[in-house]
Amino acid sequence: MKCHAFVLLAALVGLAQAADRPAQRRPPDEPIAIKGMFIGMTTKQYIAQPKVEPTIGGVRPKSEFGDGFELEWAGGELEALTFVFNPAGFDEVVRAVKSKYQRLTGTDSRVQNRAGATYSQTSCLLKQAGASLFIQRYSGDLDTSTLKLQSDAALERFLKHQQKNATDI
Repeated sequence: MKCHAFVLLAALVGLAQAADRPAQRRPPDEPIAIKGMFIGMTTKQYIAQPKVEPTIGGVRPKSEFGDGFELEWAGGELEALTFVFNPAGFDEVVRAVKSKYQRLTGTDSRVQNRAGATYSQTSCLLKQAGASLFIQRYSGDLDTSTLKLQSDAALERFLKHQQKNATDI
């Protein structure tokens, strides 16, 4: 799990710097919504929402348990949403998200496994309305892709926690 956090942290920091370039203006304050779920929605709004199939772009989650989305709540409001899926569906997930949020940007890089083989990594980011949407082809291993939507406040707490852990011996 630490590997997932480190890979995600490195990619988030790099993409956040790229997303803050002057040429990329932030879109209006419309919240980013995934299957009707958005940062800041209340538990009451969540409960009232019709249940939907746990897919994005036709891609099913890796886990067959629960509803496919890992939700994190703080003070009765949604603070983060995670959807873990098989990398074979990465392009479909990105295509579905990009059809709704054209400002989603991506960067390509290379990742290497312990055996020395390298693979093409794609990471996508959209920052809007106090939240960040992050999609990564490989997240911790070559069998896992991740879509994560989280509040900027939660991301800042996560980064501070990672910095603290990096200096804690």
